[in-house]
Amino acid sequence: MYNYYGWKVSDSDPGPANWKKQGKDLTTEGDEELLRVINTDVLSNKRTALEIGVNYGFGIPLLSKHFNHVHTFDFPNDIFECFQANMQERNINNLTMHSYGLGAENMQVANIDRFRRKGFNRGALANSVVDDQTQLREGEDQYISQKKFEVKTLDSLQIKDVDLVIIDTEGYEVNVLQGATETIKRYSPVLVVEFSAKQLSKYNYTIQKLEKFLIELGYQHYNNLNAVDRVYVCKA
Repeated sequence: MYNYYGWKVSDSDPGPANWKKQGKDLTTEGDEELLRVINTDVLSNKRTALEIGVNYGFGIPLLSKHFNHVHTFDFPNDIFECFQANMQERNINNLTMHSYGLGAENMQVANIDRFRRKGFNRGALANSVVDDQTQLREGEDQYISQKKFEVKTLDSLQIKDVDLVIIDTEGYEVNVLQGATETIKRYSPVLVVEFSAKQLSKYNYTIQKLEKFLIELGYQHYNNLNAVDRVYVCKA
């Protein structure tokens, strides 16, 4: 592990070191935008928040401050170990860390260690998922791991009182939503979802298909958190 603006990051992840050389502190990036969502009228309850694809946990202190409890999801690897250490150092106690991914069904998946490419940031949960839908780019097969990782559906976990769900899974968003429909229908949480045509294409999805899925769940676009993350709220 090494230090990135007071946060532990993995020795095998060159991303933070490259950002630091450029003077980029991403540890609070998006906090202001997320705080606007937290304080908006559409989020009247602040019981349970979920962050799916937690990376090093930069945004968790903010969520833990405003919600009764926070659940995070990511694969058990060196980045996850850094995340655990970061939370312990900051005494984040209203937190449950799940060491697996979320998807459309309970299954085992491989991953792709793309971090070997110079300057690549390894952080995202589903950026590394390899399942039957994955459209591999040229040369990526050499990075597929032999180790299998667990993916579960959110519905199977029966987490209660969900008021906010943040999904930043680099293209795996539709899969996550497919396994979360009952939870979403039961609690009507505010959804913050990454919309990236490039990332979605890895799993043969499009932005239009992702948006259609959300509309069919009874959701409508509320606003944009940033260039790629959109906020959706239940119509009812």
